[in-house]
Amino acid sequence: MRGVESDYPQPRGVKKKQMSKYLVGGSVLLLIIGLIWFPLLLFALGSTVGVSNLPYDVSMKIRIGPYEPIYSMSAQGSSIIEYTETDYKTLTNLQVYSTEKSAVTFFENYIHSDVAAVKFGNSSGTLWGISPPDKKR
Repeated sequence: MRGVESDYPQPRGVKKKQMSKYLVGGSVLLLIIGLIWFPLLLFALGSTVGVSNLPYDVSMKIRIGPYEPIYSMSAQGSSIIEYTETDYKTLTNLQVYSTEKSAVTFFENYIHSDVAAVKFGNSSGTLWGISPPDKKR
């Protein structure tokens, strides 16, 4: 700034042009934002883009209206199975999905490694805590 002041002298007490203030201040602001955000984006997105990230824990609850869940179960580890390419092609070629345009559009956004099947147990992990009057209703 001192070099600019010596190259372009301006008498004391005279206002600087608003455009020069905006250009200097805006460029400094953009530079600071760039210095902070560029490394964050580089390290955050550098190695994870395109890598499938399957869940490691899945839970499901089924309830009727406002009452407590009648089925509650969670699955981890070996109960979560990644789809193979053959399984995924079989799923996408099912008559139900292949004729529905929205389903075909949805499946086009994914590949086989993005999809997993989850096996839940037959019986719930919790008891259904409902009062007798609510159960009759």
